[in-house]
Amino acid sequence: MSEQFPSWRALLAATGSAGAALIAGCLGGATPGSPGSTTESTTTTQKNMTTPENTTTTPEYIDYDFFLTDAVGWDGPGSTVDRRGDAEVRIAVGGEDRFGFSPVAVHVDPGTTIVWEWKSPGHNVHAKNGEFESQIKDSGTFEDTVTKQGVIPYFCQLHESQGMKGALAVGDVPTTTTPARDGGDFGGWLANTKNYDGTVVDETDATSITITIGEGTGFDGNIGFSPPVVRVSPGTTITWEWTGDDVGHDVDAVFGGASFASSVKCEGSFTWTASEPSSIVKYCCNLHPNHGERGVIVVE
Repeated sequence: MSEQFPSWRALLAATGSAGAALIAGCLGGATPGSPGSTTESTTTTQKNMTTPENTTTTPEYIDYDFFLTDAVGWDGPGSTVDRRGDAEVRIAVGGEDRFGFSPVAVHVDPGTTIVWEWKSPGHNVHAKNGEFESQIKDSGTFEDTVTKQGVIPYFCQLHESQGMKGALAVGDVPTTTTPARDGGDFGGWLANTKNYDGTVVDETDATSITITIGEGTGFDGNIGFSPPVVRVSPGTTITWEWTGDDVGHDVDAVFGGASFASSVKCEGSFTWTASEPSSIVKYCCNLHPNHGERGVIVVE
């Protein structure tokens, strides 16, 4: 399934000719107070979902191979809920956030019975490896007893593209000592990003970094972020700089627990400070996401 972009779809639907006027304004020169001459700032918010009171958090990073990077309610590597020792584990389907599982990921022993309990209608539970699959339900429960060791990614078939994903870590599972590994396309997020070659630029020792937008990057030479993927430490300030290529761009966080968005403009800059450790933030230009104008910030 393809990824959903509520912000850019809403932008195109809501602004119509006004959105076009914003881009056209880039071609007519900057005016006082225009996006091209304004310094912008944002704050970060973290998505949260309710988890059972009797749970603890595992200290190790279980390797989900980027499957959960856009999952609703996922707080990043290290936030897997440890339920080893429990014979039965219950997972909410929908509820506080209709398109999510809570907890998103759990670590259990082989032989544990997993019970999914519907909190909102119109969902199912489908294992990526085909090990289990429920019907689409409006209420009730579905259960499966896991016996094989390993990671079992699963999702709602109707809402996978909206981030309705979860994972079971059963017994001894692969772990990683860092939140993200080099390589991969981050769950398909960067599959069409022409200037991404699998490199994650390590900027963990920097207090501030710059990412350029526009000329000389990405699709057709002027649609893209450079570098497209960077690894930073909490507290690092990221500045996106427009190259003045007469094509409108913006920067908008899509998945990963962060919330930031710039205006559409052709020149100037936009800054954001990373604060949530162990997170993977996906962002894009709302006007060109299908041309591969996407990026990723990995926060250690």
